[in-house]
Parts: sequence; structure tokens; C-alpha cells
Amino acid sequence: MSKKPVYILASVLTLIGIALYVYKVAFLGYPVVPQAKIDVWEIEARLKFTAVGGEVKLGLFTPPGSGRNAILERRYVAPGYGLTTENDGPNQRAVISTRKANGAQTVYYRISVQRTPGAPPAQPNLSTAIEPPGLEEAKLAAAQVIVRDAEARSADRATMVPLIIERFTKQPRGNQVAVLLGADPKPRDLAVAIVKTLAVANIPAHIVNGVILDNARRRAPVTYWIEAHVGDKWVAFDLKTASAGVSDNHLTWWRGSKQLTTLSGGTDLSVNIATNRLEESALANLLTMARSRRDELISFSLYSLPIQTQHVYRLLVVVPIGIFLLVLLRNVIGVTTLGTFMPVLIALSFRETQLLWGLILFVVVVGSGLLVRAYFETLKLLLVPRLASVLICVVLIMAILSIISHKLGFDRGLSVALFPMVIMTMTIERLSIVWDERGAAFAMKQAVGSLAVAVLCYLVMNLDVVSHQLFTFPELLLIILAATILLGRYTGYRLVELPRFKVLVQGRS
Repeated sequence: MSKKPVYILASVLTLIGIALYVYKVAFLGYPVVPQAKIDVWEIEARLKFTAVGGEVKLGLFTPPGSGRNAILERRYVAPGYGLTTENDGPNQRAVISTRKANGAQTVYYRISVQRTPGAPPAQPNLSTAIEPPGLEEAKLAAAQVIVRDAEARSADRATMVPLIIERFTKQPRGNQVAVLLGADPKPRDLAVAIVKTLAVANIPAHIVNGVILDNARRRAPVTYWIEAHVGDKWVAFDLKTASAGVSDNHLTWWRGSKQLTTLSGGTDLSVNIATNRLEESALANLLTMARSRRDELISFSLYSLPIQTQHVYRLLVVVPIGIFLLVLLRNVIGVTTLGTFMPVLIALSFRETQLLWGLILFVVVVGSGLLVRAYFETLKLLLVPRLASVLICVVLIMAILSIISHKLGFDRGLSVALFPMVIMTMTIERLSIVWDERGAAFAMKQAVGSLAVAVLCYLVMNLDVVSHQLFTFPELLLIILAATILLGRYTGYRLVELPRFKVLVQGRS
């Protein structure tokens, strides 16, 4: 039969497996290693005020959580208060209210933010209509001078906006800037003046209010930058460097010139923002975000199964890699084993007993079983009754080992019960038959080969990265299947057979 269908099937399976793997890693952000960590920022706004004894309504702008910063979780701590949300232009406002409150009040708003450095900034859905700058005559004249100077030295909006910002940020400030800013300007006053000057230049612009996520801070200041409509999109401009674009650690909180909070029914409102950086599991955060947006790929993954079932499949998905190693060792290397899949099943048992204890218990159980089986052979029992008798004795041997190890304080010995009884029985039977038919040396060779394969399978199957890869990316099983199919048509020499044919090669030479 032609090998072409085999190659075609293997190629298709491999391409599907690789395509799904690359898609999940490159586009969905699945972590390749289980220990992958990401920076998650905890941001807390503490609002303190004094209620005057009646109805209280506290308004707070909340971050949109788009673009480079994804909001993983929002939490409000406001005992006795209710919470509603409303839209306020391009922003969302949380309204925390109660029928009656008196005295000192404290409300907490907390969010968890996952940063995605390098992601394109979100484009706000804003009108490009320009509001009148509302400047008095002297300030309007100063703004017009700045605009005319920038127009003369620029080619378009993209080059004009940085020039206008630069006039406000460079030191010493000129007379026109001093008129617009007034005495002792605050950072927010600078942003307001630039937006109004851009309005004079007929360039749509607005203030962006946010915080910078660079270090953990007990009192993180609100920082400001602007977004101007350049070409067909909104472009952020840094007010310190006058350049287009802001760094990835800028978290947008709200847009516009309004204040962060509003309060009715209280006085003495103060706001303190604190930031803290945490390291969390990349996979856990990915799953949380995927479930929140109801990602269909997650709903059809192994992570959608109940927790108990997930534990079962974490064990099952590593079995194919053990089977593939067994095929490779038998068909290509030439290692002889007892039975077909017995070494892999023993390797699964080693995951619970640990390797050293597993080897000891395996040798003790099989050795004792061989003695029992040899005795039963003298009784001339039929096959099925003999197998049944050996199985009963295997159970008794395992129970005795567990009792003795428990009395001696070796808890690992209790895990001998995890050995597959039927497989152990068939191993003893198979080893006895090989011993009788082909001698003790060949039987020991198969036994040692089986243990060697079991140890190798255990070492590979017990790697966290292997378990993570196959459970998170079960499509990799398609690649393993393709490789196994290709090995199924391998008819070349086995490595252990090469010394046998070495003489023939030397004779020809």
C-alpha cells in the first residue's frame, strides 16, 4: 500500500494542531509555561466625607478598561449604600447613594487592572465638534498669537499640535502662555489651557484624566494628557514631552474637564488614590477575562469542565505522550517490554507512589507474585483459575505491604494500592511464560526494559510543563497522533539491532 495517504493524514493533523496552538498563544494570550506571571495592578479610591443627616448621593467616574488596560474586577465597599451606574458623555459614572446618613463616611472603590504593553490604544467614541474656548479678550488674543506662530511653522495638524504644546511646556514661558495660565498654575490648568488654545486653532481636543502605574503608591496623583483629533483618529499627546503617544503605564480614568467626583448631601469630600502591583498567574487571569466576555473557545475547552473532572483529564492527557514514547522506544530503539501498554500504566502509578518507592514496591509485588505463580504451576491449574488465584494473591500481597509500611511509619508504602491489580497480575503471568519459553535471561531483559520505559515515561509525564501544555492545548494531541501514525509505517532497522548487522557492513567493505 502506498504511504501517500499516511503522509497526507499526518500533515493535515499536524497543520491543524499547530494552527490552533499558534492562534491560542499569539492571539488569545494563552501562557506557554504554567509558571507564567503577569503584572496586575490593584487601584483603590478612598472617598471620605461628612454626611449632613439626609439623603446622600456620591458620583464617581470609573475607568473604561479598554485598550492597554483591561479591568479584571470592580469592587465597591460602601455599607448601607446602593449602587447604580449612568453614562455621562464619553464616561461612565457610578452613583453611590443612601436615603439617610449622618457623620463621617468612607467609601472604597477598587479595581484590578491587567496591563497589555504594546496594545493599540482604544479609540474613544467622541464627537469632533469643537466647543467655544470661552476665553476673555486678553487670553483669546494670546491664544491666537500662539496658534499663528504654530501654523507658520507646521504643515498640518499632526505637526501643529506638538508645537502648541511645546509653547506651554518649555521654560521660560513666553508672555502669551503666562497670560493663559495665570499665576501659579496647576497641572490641570495647563491641560485646560492647551485644549482651549487648540479650540482656537479649530482642532478638536479634550483632557484625559488618569493615573500612572509605575510604582506602588499610597497617594497616587491624578495626571493629565490630551487627545487631539488628527487625521481620522484621536491621538494622545504627552504634556511633558509634547510628543504624540503616551507610555503604556498611563491608565485612562475619565475624559473631559469635569471633576472625578460629585457629592450632594455631604461636605468635606476628599479622595485618595492608592496603587499596588501584584504578580498573578497569567492563565488564571486569562480564564477570568475569557469567562467575563463569554469566550466560546473557553466554553469548549477542558477548563470549562467541573474541577473534579479537570483533575481526571490532567492525568489522562499525558497518557498519549507516554504511549508515543513507548512506540518510539519499541519500534525505533528496539527496547523489549512485557505487554504493550503496561510500562505506561506503571508510570501512572509512579506519579502517586513517587519513583523510588514505586520501583521498590513494583519489584516486591512482582517478585512475590512470581513465587506464588510458580507454586500454582505445580498444581496444574487451568489458565483462568490460575490468573484469578494470582490476582487474589496480588491483592493480599499489596494489603500486607500497606500494613507493614504503615506500622513502620512509611506512608509512601500505602500508595501500593494505586498499582493496577489486573495489569500486575498479567505482568506476572506474562513474565512467567517468557521465563518458561525463552529462559530467565530474556525474561529479566524484558522486565528491565519495561521498568526503564516506565521510568522514562514517568519522568516525562510528570513534568509540569508537559501536563500544562497538553491540558491547555489539547490540539497538541493531534501532532502526537500524526507522529505515531508515521511511526506505524517505519520499517527500518532498530538501533539495538545495528551491532548484529555491523559484521555484514564490514564484510562488504
